[in-house]
Amino acid sequence: MGSFGVTGRWATASLTLDPSLRVSFTDETIPTHDEGVVTLAEDHQHTTHAAATLRATGLRAMGTMGLTPYAEVSLARTSLSSTIQGDQIQATGAAVLGVGTFLGTGSVTADLSATAQNGSAPTISLSTTYSVSF
Repeated sequence: MGSFGVTGRWATASLTLDPSLRVSFTDETIPTHDEGVVTLAEDHQHTTHAAATLRATGLRAMGTMGLTPYAEVSLARTSLSSTIQGDQIQATGAAVLGVGTFLGTGSVTADLSATAQNGSAPTISLSTTYSVSF
């Protein structure tokens, strides 16, 4: 099992860009074993996962509430090779548009996101969060 990731941060006059890239892999052999009355054959599995994300955050607050806009795009691909399950590939893409601000001792965000897997119709969601760190 191994994983390697890199991240960065670049600030311009109007926004901050936060890119990231991560590659992970596993390689394992699961020996023949019994689960109840069923005997499962040995399985050799190799998994590779790669993900890339780019987040852009505005540096200037909007309006009287001090809302800061942000956007994020991410792509991921996972491949599994198994002697029992065969080869499988899963691809995922996501996009988020939102705003955030500080409120009391925490921060509040509201965003609209869309996620799609393997070319399927996207799942769209609207969410609001409030978080406090302690």
